[in-house]
Amino acid sequence: MSTAVYRGYQGFKASDRLVQEHRKRYDFLRQIICQELADLQKAKVIRADLNLTLEANALIALVDGIGTGVVICPEQFSADQQQYLVRRHINALLTPS
Repeated sequence: MSTAVYRGYQGFKASDRLVQEHRKRYDFLRQIICQELADLQKAKVIRADLNLTLEANALIALVDGIGTGVVICPEQFSADQQQYLVRRHINALLTPS
C-alpha cells in the first residue's frame, strides 16, 4: 500500500513529525527482531537461508495487519486465531528437525 493510500485509509494526512516517529518505531522494532533472529540463526533454531531483514519486516507487517483487523473488526480474529497466525509464520522459519 502506498503512503498516500495509507494516509487516506487513516482518514488524515500524517504530519512529517508523525511519519518520522513511526519510522523510528519501526526501525527500532526491526533492529530488535533482526537481532533475535540472528541469535536464533546462530543457535541453529531457524534456517540459515533466511533474509533476516525481510523476515523481520514480514513479522511486523503480519502483527500490524492482525492488530488493524482486530481494531476495525474485533470479531474477525479470536485471540487463539491471532496466536495461530503468528505461530504459523514463525514455524515456517524453523530449522527442519
